[in-house]
This record gives sequence, structure tokens and C-alpha cells, in this order.
Amino acid sequence: MPQPHSRSRPAWSHRSLEIDKIRTWTVPGALGFGDPAYLGDRYESIALYGGKASDSQISPVAEGTMSPDSNTTNNPNIALTTVTYANGASYAHLGALMKIWQVDSDSLKWNVSGGEKYRIQIWAHQATVIIGDCDTGVSDRILDDGRAISDHINECAATARNHGKFVSCVTRFTKDSLRAGMITAQEESAIDRCASQALALRTKSSTLISSQRGLADE
Repeated sequence: MPQPHSRSRPAWSHRSLEIDKIRTWTVPGALGFGDPAYLGDRYESIALYGGKASDSQISPVAEGTMSPDSNTTNNPNIALTTVTYANGASYAHLGALMKIWQVDSDSLKWNVSGGEKYRIQIWAHQATVIIGDCDTGVSDRILDDGRAISDHINECAATARNHGKFVSCVTRFTKDSLRAGMITAQEESAIDRCASQALALRTKSSTLISSQRGLADE
């Protein structure tokens, strides 16, 4: 994901300070599809990075892993909640309403120096697409059409009357996506292979989420 850089200058120059809590926000929904049912359906883990503005690299100060069908992490000091407003509206983007998620990282005990500029970022590991019990190894990222790869595959699963129709729907999607430059030939092959091997179609929450090893920039 990462969120745009946030810079802050702790007050009281030359004093050593301890930051206990940082609040950030993210919008994981996709235009044209909407919000994931759970934040864990979109991300495998989430982390808050922080460091001096002059540092070439910054390190995690809080991180936690997530699971499908969940809006929590394994870190009790990270709280994930949806933002609501007086009129009940969510984040408005080009006429679509999508949820804003508030990420509270608590009990940080992050020591900083007064008078220094610091920057923070929120990063998330995206899940990989799994069809049945077959892990494609393909990052479940948002494509140029505003929908995640798993959204398209779930649509095929929801509308297909049998396995053959499901495979045809998936291969049509991957072929179109390859032609549009949204996926690679290797990713097309991996998705098609898993679709053909799937003996049962399950729901997104129990099927299409898995751990991704690389850090995903959304």
C-alpha cells in the first residue's frame, strides 16, 4: 500500500522523546467493486514503519499478521476499525463509497530525538490467489480496472454452472488481462493451471487468500 509519507518534528529540541501511539488510515476498497468483506481478505500482514527523514531506509515499529474472515491481527497492540461519520457516509471516491480503515498502533515505545524530522509509512503484504487448494503464487493485487484478481475469479465461481464453465470463464479473464498488460504470461499460466485443477469452488474468504512472501506496494 504504502500510505503517503507523513513527516513530523517532535517538539522540545534536543530532548529524547518516546512515542507511544500512532494513528494512520487506509482505503483498501476497489473502485467498481467496493470493499473486501474483511481486511484480512485483502492483506496477509500489516506493518508501521518509521525512521528519521534523512534515513535511506526505515524499520518496522509495529507489525502483525492477518487471517481471512478477520479484522484483527496477531498483535494486540494494533487495532483496526472502520471510520464512520455523523451522516453514516464512508470515503467518497468518484461517486463510489468505500470504507476508510483506521489503524491504531499502540504501546510503541519508539524513542525519537527532539528537533529531528521523522517519516512513517504503512505497508501491507498482499495475499496470493488460491483456487481450491492450489496456490497460484500470483499476488492478489488491484488491476487497472479497479478490481482485484480474486474478485474476477470469484465472479467466475459465482456464475459458473459447472467446473468446465468456471475454467472457461477464468481463462477468458486471464487472456484478456494478459492482452491488456495487467498480468504476465507466467501469471496467466499459473492461474489457468490452478483453475483447471480445482475440484471444488469455494467462497473467497476460505479459498482465495494465502501468504505472499514479498512486500507489495499498492
